Amino acid sequence: MAYEDAIVKEATSWVGKKMKWVSFDPDKSTLYKKLSANNLTSPIIPSEAWSVNCFEMPLMAALSANALTKKYVTKMYNDMGYWLKGYQLKNYTSSVKLDKGDLVFWKSVVAETSILAKTIFKLGDNGSDDKISFGLDHVALATGNKDEVISFWEDNTIKKTSIAEVNSELAETCKGMEFKISKSRGPWAYWIGF
Repeated sequence: MAYEDAIVKEATSWVGKKMKWVSFDPDKSTLYKKLSANNLTSPIIPSEAWSVNCFEMPLMAALSANALTKKYVTKMYNDMGYWLKGYQLKNYTSSVKLDKGDLVFWKSVVAETSILAKTIFKLGDNGSDDKISFGLDHVALATGNKDEVISFWEDNTIKKTSIAEVNSELAETCKGMEFKISKSRGPWAYWIGF
């Protein structure tokens, strides 16, 4: 748990700091640009000059805490499937314990029969109650204190919050969508040391 302690400590020290939230696009990411130019310095100090997304905030904390290497994170950017290979996603419910340093994932789903699905996917009504996933919508870092997470999203502020509060934010921002929540150990738990 040494890496997880250091990562959560680093991310906690950033609570209240502002950065510019951007949707996932390496060309817009300050972290990716700094890694590509080999000019990322540690410790990382978040500021409004940084443009990153929610998933990059825990990576920044891991890099700053020396829990991941620049080479490893660069490989993750260049092959997004690479970092997903080691993850063992578990569905989250209030009875599931979040360990310090876990990543919590929100993935939007809609019923195939919903107006939203019919509009976006041009689906006909097949009578199914199946859900369709749009992809990953949000990632936060678990502090190990019940359902508390450190989250960075569209309000541009790094904050300590709860899963319930993130659910409320997502429900407000993404009206008409449901979210499946899962958790996994972070890449630092699977890191093989390069």
